[in-house]
Amino acid sequence: MTSLLARPGFIGVVTVAVVGWVGFNLLAAAFGFRPFDPPPFSGLAAAASLASLYMVVLILATQRREDDLARHREQLILELVLLGEQKTAKVIELLEEFRRDNPHIHDRVDQQAEAMAQPADPQQMLDAIKEIRAEAAQISGAAGGAEDKA
Repeated sequence: MTSLLARPGFIGVVTVAVVGWVGFNLLAAAFGFRPFDPPPFSGLAAAASLASLYMVVLILATQRREDDLARHREQLILELVLLGEQKTAKVIELLEEFRRDNPHIHDRVDQQAEAMAQPADPQQMLDAIKEIRAEAAQISGAAGGAEDKA
């Protein structure tokens, strides 16, 4: 619904409706009929206020839904990254095991491969994300406070 409100055609429809409203009331008065909303068009103002209220509520509801979808998308991406990282660690572990077990390959210690074969701890990653978000909130809060003083 908000995509309809964001189109240039919607402005045209609203403009035509307002001009039609005003024109009909002015023409009715000019031809001796009683206009249903005489100048200063308080009915039009009330209708515009009510329409504005509905548009604001619609836009806020749409924004909230978009924020919820974005949060779910972020969670899914994080889970996919963790799963991919676990799979990569398992592949490295299997390759290292293959290298150690193959008699045709010189056995050596590869500390980097051993470190990469260890999957990341999801709880440790979650704690790091929370810490980064908290720091970002502090920075944006401090910047907002500085802007308020300026």
